[in-house]
Amino acid sequence: MIRKKIIITTGILLIIGILTIVYGVTKGWFNKKSKASGTPTVLLRVDPIPVQIAENNTFSYTLKANPNQNLNIIGYLLTINFDNAKVQITSIEYKTGVISQDLGQDTSNKDTVNQLGKINIQAEISTAQGELLLQNTDVNLVTISGKALITGIPQLLIDNFKLYQINSDSTLTEVSGGVGEFSTSSSSSQSSSSGSVASSSSSSEQSSLSSSSSNASTSSSSSQESVKVVIKIKYRMQGVLNWIANQSALTKLKILKNGVEIDNDSISFIASLSSDYLWHGQFEQRLVPSNDYVFLVKPDKHLQRKVCSLSGRDSSTLYDCGENTITLSSNTTDLDLSGLTFFAGDITGEQGIADGKVDSLDYVMIQLIIQNNTGKDPTKVAKADLNYDGIVDTQDASLIIEVWEKGINQDEK
Repeated sequence: MIRKKIIITTGILLIIGILTIVYGVTKGWFNKKSKASGTPTVLLRVDPIPVQIAENNTFSYTLKANPNQNLNIIGYLLTINFDNAKVQITSIEYKTGVISQDLGQDTSNKDTVNQLGKINIQAEISTAQGELLLQNTDVNLVTISGKALITGIPQLLIDNFKLYQINSDSTLTEVSGGVGEFSTSSSSSQSSSSGSVASSSSSSEQSSLSSSSSNASTSSSSSQESVKVVIKIKYRMQGVLNWIANQSALTKLKILKNGVEIDNDSISFIASLSSDYLWHGQFEQRLVPSNDYVFLVKPDKHLQRKVCSLSGRDSSTLYDCGENTITLSSNTTDLDLSGLTFFAGDITGEQGIADGKVDSLDYVMIQLIIQNNTGKDPTKVAKADLNYDGIVDTQDASLIIEVWEKGINQDEK
């Protein structure tokens, strides 16, 4: 009797399971994907699709973004190139977010835009919470209006499109987008994307080559005896104009011998800010006495500089390492870099750590801190206080803009 009941019960449960699966299939349960799963991507398109416009007639196109999953964004940027002999821009209107001052361009910049044949679109969301873009739903980003100077299809070539997503832990992620429904723009985007892949592959190959060269160098110099070298260093950070007692900064340094890095790991030491507004520190290293050393120095939150003399200085132009090399022997060496400026702004990257670049992601991070009123939060100060005055504010954002104006955006190698 008990065995019979078990069989009947098992049969009933099996039938219920089969019916549940059939019902789920009809309802599309198993075709749905989590909105939070997968890599976020965004399709950018022009609406309406450009058609031929008669000479002196006007046009108006809206750029629409369509994400593959829900995205909470804090800003976006893109570049629009056009032939200023064929097209004249009359207005640039932001539909989502507001223009990033000193970075983006709108109607007030149309004379410059038409002269260069290029529009820099950069927007930020005015609320600290960001703005939610819904999965598979169009959102209007910006509307471009203009006049055709000759009969033809106005060509707006879209490049470098990126969105900045706010994650649940308040970090930022850069979301790159593809371009659709506009073949001329699509080819530009694909070219840029493939360039990135090639660059990544090249870096990997270079890393492999460096590793081989490093091994060869180590082998060739193993017969020479290393000695302890004490190096005292002082340097200047961009924007640090006030002395606050007990200010310190982690500084990383790599040593190259004959162009090859002698150790895979950076040397780290703490530099302290003195009343002369210079940072002072020192470290010890065992090295083979030689005259062919070069240093790569990277202070916290700042770009790395390449140094091949004991007293490099910037003048009307930036210091160029040139052919000089540093002589190190078994004594104390003073590395006086007070004549160099280390440029501020390298505070974040794809993994939330410094990535060797000062780009719009760093700027947006500071703007987000300002909008959230968290500029005095110790964790935010440690992360993004570029001038070491104890607060993250517009002065820090201005330092990034100053770096861009100098045409500097990445570590020296």
